[in-house]
Amino acid sequence: MEAYFVFTALLFSNPVVSEVCSNPPNETTGEFVELYNDSSVPLDFSGYTLTDGDALDDILPWTGAFPQGDVITGTTVVPSEGFAVLLEEDYPLDPWLTFPPGTVIFTTGDHSICNGLAASSDPLTLYLPSGTTQADAVSSFGTPFKSDDWHNCDDDGLDSIPFDPGEGLSLARYPLNSGDSEGSWFSGEPTPGTAPEAPPDTFFFTVDSLFLENTDPLPGTSVLLTAIVSCQGTVSPDTGDVTLYIDSNGDYIPQWEEVLYTCSASSFLPGETDTLETVFIAPETGWYPAACSAPGSTSRIQFSTGGGINPVITEVMANPLNEDQEEFIEVYYPGPGVFLLAGCSFTDGDAVDQIQPLDESEYISPEQAALILDPEYQGTLNIPAGTPLFTPGNTTLGNGLTTDDPVLLYLPGDPSLSLLVSTSGTPLLYDDPLMCDDDGLDSIPFNPGDGCSMQRVTPEGPDAEFNWAGSAAGGTPGVVEENQGWTDLSTDSIWVDSAVSAVFSNCGSLDAQGLCTFFFDLDGDLQPSAGETIHQCTVTLAAGESDTVTAVVSLPDSGLFVAAVTIQNPADTVVSNNTQHCLFIPDNPVWPVVTEVLCNPSNQDCDEFVELFFPGPGLADICSFLITDNDSQDNLVAETTPFLSPGGYALILDPEYTSGSMPYDIPDETVILYPANTTIGDGLSGNDPVLLVYDTLCVSTYGTPGNPADGIPYNPGTDLSVERILPGLPDQENSWLTSPWGPTPGAPPEGVTEGVDYAVVSTSVTPPMGEETTQATVEVKLTSAGTDTVSQGGLTVRIAVDNDEICSFSPQPPVMGDTLALHTQWQGTAEGSQVTGELICSSDVNSSNNTSLTVWNPPATVCINEIFYSETEWLELFNCTQDVVSLSGFTVSDPATSSPLPDEQLAPGEYIVLTADQDEFLNRWGSVTCPVFELDQWPTLNNSGDTLTLMDGFQVIDMVPYTSQWGGNSGASLERRSSSVYGFIRNNWGTSMCNGTPGAENSIGTVSSGEFLTLTPTVFNPPDTPLRIEINLPMQACNVTVKVFDVRGMEIEKLYDSISPGELLVLEWSGDRYPVGRYIVFAEAVCAGERISDAQVVVLARQLN
Repeated sequence: MEAYFVFTALLFSNPVVSEVCSNPPNETTGEFVELYNDSSVPLDFSGYTLTDGDALDDILPWTGAFPQGDVITGTTVVPSEGFAVLLEEDYPLDPWLTFPPGTVIFTTGDHSICNGLAASSDPLTLYLPSGTTQADAVSSFGTPFKSDDWHNCDDDGLDSIPFDPGEGLSLARYPLNSGDSEGSWFSGEPTPGTAPEAPPDTFFFTVDSLFLENTDPLPGTSVLLTAIVSCQGTVSPDTGDVTLYIDSNGDYIPQWEEVLYTCSASSFLPGETDTLETVFIAPETGWYPAACSAPGSTSRIQFSTGGGINPVITEVMANPLNEDQEEFIEVYYPGPGVFLLAGCSFTDGDAVDQIQPLDESEYISPEQAALILDPEYQGTLNIPAGTPLFTPGNTTLGNGLTTDDPVLLYLPGDPSLSLLVSTSGTPLLYDDPLMCDDDGLDSIPFNPGDGCSMQRVTPEGPDAEFNWAGSAAGGTPGVVEENQGWTDLSTDSIWVDSAVSAVFSNCGSLDAQGLCTFFFDLDGDLQPSAGETIHQCTVTLAAGESDTVTAVVSLPDSGLFVAAVTIQNPADTVVSNNTQHCLFIPDNPVWPVVTEVLCNPSNQDCDEFVELFFPGPGLADICSFLITDNDSQDNLVAETTPFLSPGGYALILDPEYTSGSMPYDIPDETVILYPANTTIGDGLSGNDPVLLVYDTLCVSTYGTPGNPADGIPYNPGTDLSVERILPGLPDQENSWLTSPWGPTPGAPPEGVTEGVDYAVVSTSVTPPMGEETTQATVEVKLTSAGTDTVSQGGLTVRIAVDNDEICSFSPQPPVMGDTLALHTQWQGTAEGSQVTGELICSSDVNSSNNTSLTVWNPPATVCINEIFYSETEWLELFNCTQDVVSLSGFTVSDPATSSPLPDEQLAPGEYIVLTADQDEFLNRWGSVTCPVFELDQWPTLNNSGDTLTLMDGFQVIDMVPYTSQWGGNSGASLERRSSSVYGFIRNNWGTSMCNGTPGAENSIGTVSSGEFLTLTPTVFNPPDTPLRIEINLPMQACNVTVKVFDVRGMEIEKLYDSISPGELLVLEWSGDRYPVGRYIVFAEAVCAGERISDAQVVVLARQLN
């Protein structure tokens, strides 16, 4: 069976692209590709395809007439060791080649091969009928890029092929079975259909690949280095070696002590490819290049041992005297080995640059500094001889260095944190290098002055404020001076079991002693204060040393406590790592409690919250807990401090709270936290419980999770919360209430009273305004704010208008947390009336909340003055009082949407415009003389009609139930005639005479008080003195008819029968066609369904001749 497979492989060798002519005398018709059947049996090319990376062609038989008769056409079968030539369809128009008899002729069925061959840039790939992936590729020309997508199979750009051999010449593969490499293609006269003649003796080596089995081995371990080397050309070289070596000094020359393996190049035969392997012992921790050199060819690979020793940014010149030429970055490599700086990249947070060598060296040697210079550098700096010089591939360093720019250095590859090796200026650290600006937490980077640089004091020291200083004028490019060292003691960790233990480390370069202070932090400042310290000792640590210290102390037995430890040394240069803390759980822990949940705010994207309360004693680190709604679990992130003191409240807000209207009045001492996710849990709903979890222990709940039989959790209504009556009560149904006064984030429930305490929550009238005959509904809401209740009959509710009782109730008294709504009907009054809801209960211990009132038809303070209900919608408000009015607490709404107004002061007689889109408003109306505000939640103004309500707190102060019949249109606003007349009066509104007057006095004014029909003169003489007819209308858009009758009552002329655009209609009647005598003028108007009419007698007279 094995012999059969070997025989088959030999029998069916792959076909070969053997000759290519892409620059014939006539490039329109003369290009060709020669294919060779390198097997011992005929080969059918049917289904094979060919691409140049631009187009994909099927290989087809030539089926038409051909200018040479002894070739083979009409077939795709090529004899064993035979040739076929692929031609363009138009070749017969200008034949220029001679083919040996029996040559098989192919075509692509097109007027060009692929997309027309470009001599210097188009490679070719030949595919089997099975597909066009790399697995289907059987031969190539010009070393195309290897891709499973044929569109990407363009020239790889790594060598000199393909190339243009010259007009009328071709490139032929020699020998025919050689690989596709530089040394296998030779230019010469075309030989289509025959094997090429042997070219002059040549040889050419290529290192096809070089790789290590481990690119970061541990020092002292064995490492396998492999190279694949090919000898191309016609002969073997007479001299030279193929060598594998570690180029420890980066000079590209294999020294005897660096050589791992070598062999004579003359041992390679033309066309031979060989795999060379050697095992070496990884050197000490550092960076090294492994290399393979052969005559005319070298390949290298950089590797590290033990994680490598990274180079360090040691100097940045961002403010040179000549800013166009003398900016530089200095990079120091401690060693050992050599570091390949070429191909690395750096960023200043604004642009990313790849580093290129400016001279011959690509490496930095041990204890050597290299310079990255401005591309326009002209040799003006004092740089020591032998300093490796580099430059960015861009026209500037970064985006042009400034003294505010940090610098980040990356290993070769796409810059990310995984490739980051050094920083200067403590940047923000993100995978996206263009987000790595200065963190703003310290004073670095800084401006050292004109012509001075920022220098790292100690190369091995951290990128920290203490380790940077300004240089003398000119800086010290290429020179790194060693400092005396630094002190940095750190606390690495702390834990509590039967005692308090901590690990301390010396992160500096000098031996140091520190004072260790163990304490229970009671005020959340993470500093030992009076009464907090529980143990002190000293610890001495050598550079790089760590030690564990245990303090055996008396531990609290109840509450929660923050155990902390700090280490101090007067010379410590880094204080940010001196202190660590952990949450200590005593034997009898007192946990934080979930005390309030708001799950259904108006803005559900921003305003959900969960409130926590800590009874104490001690201090609770709330960020040690998790919050969950049983759908999603969230870690907690503190806005400032995570520590909650006894008796204090913490508030877990939606992460997008600050992007909304921030509706809550949160006490200053409240601890603010956010979930690490984008929502609280999975977005709270009225059916969601809330669980507070420490480690795996659930320590507090809302909504009795796991018990669906009770009434909690529940949806209390929009913008209302569910509150635990007292923090110590268990999570059960009667422990929770919904306050009608709204949520109390960061505070206990409002109005919880020991004993009986009934309260009137609100009194309202619907509609809140109207004419005298309006039928209205009065609603009084009451609740129980006390812990006790009374029996039926012990509570009376009285409703009065202007102190006259209109109704009373004796309802079933509500229990704590419940709300009861009572209703009665009432006919409104023409003027303002005070509507009062009052409860009477002899057992009530708090009478301050027993009454609530509202005003029906209140006098206006601020009114809705103008409405533009077309695109872009806007409203104008007007202060119709003599006092400044604060709009804080005002809202404007329609039945669907309510929006708070901006906290503005509105002066007497001044206007303010509210709009759905401020930019669009200003584009249309230009600058106006009053403030213009865009509301977050706009009440869409319906063109057919809407009811707009303006409220000051809970009191309605204006209402406009407009329809399109009131006025306004797609180009004009609806204007109010008078602010002293109620907004719900139809005749008080009309269409603007000038499209709109935002921020200015309205155009239509009040309705004239004149008579409906005025005729002047009553005796008129046509044609010199015609009759003037004036119709005085109560509003615009009235349907008006004006007719003239004779004394018999016969209509003789209709003067007008249409809609009047204005409120004053003026007509003239000459009467010159009629005899003298008396005539009757009749006028009728229908305005908003109301009919007005009048008739008057006039005398038509003429002068006597």
